[in-house]
Amino acid sequence: MSCWEVLGLPSDADARSIKRQYAVLLKQHRPDEDPVGFQRLREAYEHALQWSRYEAPVEVPQAPPVDTVQPAAAEPDTRYDQAQALVANATPANLALLYQQAQDNECAEAFEGLLLQRCLSGAAPEIADWAVTHLHWLSPWQRQTPARLPDYRLAALLEQMFADVEHRLTELLDQQQVEAFCAALVDVHNAEWLTPLARHARLNDVLARTLLASTFWSEALFDTLCSEQAWSDQYLENRCPEPEWSALKARNALERFKAQAHHQASLDSRDPKARAARLLFGDLTLEQRQRFARRFGESDWNACRTLSETLLNQYPALCAQMPGGDPYFWRDWERISRPWPMFVALLGMAAGWAIHDQQLTDHTLMESLGMAPAWAFLIAIPALLILAIWRPATDGYGEIDEKLAAHLSPWLSFRRPPPLVIREILPCWVLGLLIWIILGNYAFAGYVLTLQGLGLAQRVLGRPSIRAALTWRWPARPSTRQWATCLGLGALLLSAALMYANNQRIHRDEGLQPFLMSPCSGLKAGAPGCTP
Repeated sequence: MSCWEVLGLPSDADARSIKRQYAVLLKQHRPDEDPVGFQRLREAYEHALQWSRYEAPVEVPQAPPVDTVQPAAAEPDTRYDQAQALVANATPANLALLYQQAQDNECAEAFEGLLLQRCLSGAAPEIADWAVTHLHWLSPWQRQTPARLPDYRLAALLEQMFADVEHRLTELLDQQQVEAFCAALVDVHNAEWLTPLARHARLNDVLARTLLASTFWSEALFDTLCSEQAWSDQYLENRCPEPEWSALKARNALERFKAQAHHQASLDSRDPKARAARLLFGDLTLEQRQRFARRFGESDWNACRTLSETLLNQYPALCAQMPGGDPYFWRDWERISRPWPMFVALLGMAAGWAIHDQQLTDHTLMESLGMAPAWAFLIAIPALLILAIWRPATDGYGEIDEKLAAHLSPWLSFRRPPPLVIREILPCWVLGLLIWIILGNYAFAGYVLTLQGLGLAQRVLGRPSIRAALTWRWPARPSTRQWATCLGLGALLLSAALMYANNQRIHRDEGLQPFLMSPCSGLKAGAPGCTP
């Protein structure tokens, strides 16, 4: 609908008629009652008034009074209709030809006004690019005569151009086309409408928001933009606005750390940092992570603690990639992979040796119990040597070990999940063989029974319901009553131990000795030196 149709006037109406008709229609379309109709009426009024001011029809001079024949009436001006028809048929390919026709028909200004109106509708961004480039709407210093276009519409066109640039760059970045992004940015820099410094600052803001909004990140692209756009804290004036600059630096550090972690996770290395990265960032299911963690040693768990602490304190956004969103999801697996059952079973070995010692020797119970820890300590030394040699040597047999564990471990141990055959069960049996050779059957039986008892206890007490019922944590700030209860229990245990030690049966020649017999006892009364 043209402005003349909105106003209800012919295209050759003068300014006075336009103002009068606008005043009449303004009563029907008030801004507070019909804002859409008022805006349409206002635009039609301004356009019609501008048309009547600059493109008023040329008056045909009247014939001299001597002529008796009256001149023909002036034909209505059709230049606006011609411009409207040209704009309706405009495409990016024929715009140059249509604009030349508008100049030939002396309706170029109307053509530009209608073309601007079409550009603001957002239907064809290519038409807006052509008009801004060839008609220099946003760079009036390039024109010989300034365009007679409303300033508020040119401002709206500038906003639309920035929005189109941001949309184009965002699409390229989301498609991870870094080279195409850089090429498009070069084209934008070469555009003449971006010559003013204020528009360069606006472009920096658009680039910063585009990088932050995209899910894709390229450290090389960020470094390129920092170099080309003068984004740096080293400059006197950093051209990247805040707080976007701080957010970009944090995002770059996050993505660099993430890339390094994923690179380490992809390595088939026995380095503790690489193994920790694979446990946390590897493309593994929770069950696969748990099986992988069973081959961890103390250095691996230390690397896991360091990496998880770094994630929690410095890069909390990456915690969402962990199972359950918890970077310490592996905490319960650390206890399972440690060889502590082997060393606890040495206490059972010591108890078995003490029973055997009581049966074969005349040692007291306290003497046997006193020597038993010494044997446990001595056997712990070869146990440490076995583990120090065995675990690194068998670390490369993980797949074979898991297959054996699936078939044999449920029959060899009560623990759940079943321990690994090569890495965990065999060292225990090697140590058991050494105990049997050195200390005999009783010590070996105590060692084996303790190992199996620990596995059974872990299987029963490890159930979620029982574990939750038995879970107890020492409070952060114990009360006086709790301290008194603990001290009282300790005193009771100490008293019971002393009472038990003092009430043990004594052996021959211990305790009170018999009285010495008198020299004369048992002798006859008449013996020399003895008197009755």
